[in-house]
Amino acid sequence: MSTPHLDPLVSAIAEAVIERIGSRVTAPGPRLLTIEGAAKYLSMTEDAIRHKVINGKLRAVRADRFLRFDVRDLDVWIEANKG
Repeated sequence: MSTPHLDPLVSAIAEAVIERIGSRVTAPGPRLLTIEGAAKYLSMTEDAIRHKVINGKLRAVRADRFLRFDVRDLDVWIEANKG
């Protein structure tokens, strides 16, 4: 039996739990990809990936001398470029 004054609180808690669980769901595998991995993930060439990084269209993580790509950023890029 629910109490009317608790319903909004229960709803808010449920929404927060759903949001937190949803933010943890990621594709299986490593979170950071090499340029080769990012190219495969986006079905592009490595040169196309480099070009997008240079032009500021794709974010990269600079680890020492190497570029790495966060899968979450790649997913954001995909969503932003849907027609």
